Amino acid sequence: MVTTRALQKNAMSVASKILIQIQAKIGSVIWSIEYPIAKARRVMLIGIDVYHKLVEKKNSLVGFCATLDPAFEKYYSSVIIQRPGQEFCFKLKDAIVNAMNHYKQYNNAYPDSIIVYRDGVGEG
Repeated sequence: MVTTRALQKNAMSVASKILIQIQAKIGSVIWSIEYPIAKARRVMLIGIDVYHKLVEKKNSLVGFCATLDPAFEKYYSSVIIQRPGQEFCFKLKDAIVNAMNHYKQYNNAYPDSIIVYRDGVGEG
């Protein structure tokens, strides 16, 4: 959602960011960089984060994203819904297997290596 105030203040900046988001959602490559490790072997990057809305006692959400190509420009993503406040994701195995199968469809082979980035787990 874009507010009128934001448009009045920085119309070109807001419009540019919206267009970039649209392009990304339809599968365009927004930017690219060469990764030497990806040239030497098939590498999949995975990012995982958990979102909690504890005050309202709503379900927690796990955001999961995995790269599918050597330039890390194409992605597979999914959302996992779990109990409120739950940090550990019991369905993570399913998400990784699905991502690996998508990787194989895209590359005709499974990744040689998988690197997982996980935001810090909350205390308590």
